[in-house]
Amino acid sequence: MGNADVRRPVTRGPDGAFAALGKGARFVDHTPASADIARELFAAATERGFGFLDAPVSGGQAGAVVAIARIPVFAAHEMLATDLPRRFDLALLRIAT
Repeated sequence: MGNADVRRPVTRGPDGAFAALGKGARFVDHTPASADIARELFAAATERGFGFLDAPVSGGQAGAVVAIARIPVFAAHEMLATDLPRRFDLALLRIAT
C-alpha cells in the first residue's frame, strides 16, 4: 500500500480506517512511502482527534529471513513520550519538537 493514490481511500475514504476510529485512538502506518502522504495522514488524524504514527518497516527480505526488522517511528513528541513507552520497549531519541 505504498502508493498515495491507494493509501488515501484505504485510510480516509468513506469506508476507510479513519472512519472507524474515535477520539484518542492510535493509527500506526507501517507502509514505507513518501513523507508527504504521511504528513497528510497525520494532519487528517489530528483533525479527527486521534494519533497517527508513521512507522515504516524496513529490512527487506534479508531482514525477514533472519527475523530482523527496523521500524523507525515518527509521531508527535507528546505521543512518543507518554503513550508508546508504556506499550513497547523503546529507546527514544528526541530529534526535534
